Amino acid sequence: MALIVVWGGTEREGPMDQDWLEPPRFFSLFSDDDFVNLPTDGFRRLETRLLHDHRTTGKGNLHPQMMLLEAT
Repeated sequence: MALIVVWGGTEREGPMDQDWLEPPRFFSLFSDDDFVNLPTDGFRRLETRLLHDHRTTGKGNLHPQMMLLEAT
C-alpha cells in the first residue's frame, strides 16, 4: 500500500519565485484535474482526495492532494 500526499492545485513546473535555498528547488505541481487522472498502472486506487480547507487558504491556490494506492 502507498499513500502519496503532495502540494498542488495549480499546474506549475520549475523553481518557485521566492525560494530561499541556493540553488533553488525544482517543483512539479499538478492541477486537481491532472492529479485525479494520473495513471496508476500496477496499482488499484483506493482513494483520492483534494484537501481544501481553511488551513490552506492564502497559499496561492496550493493545497494538499492525497492518493491511496494498493499494489495489484
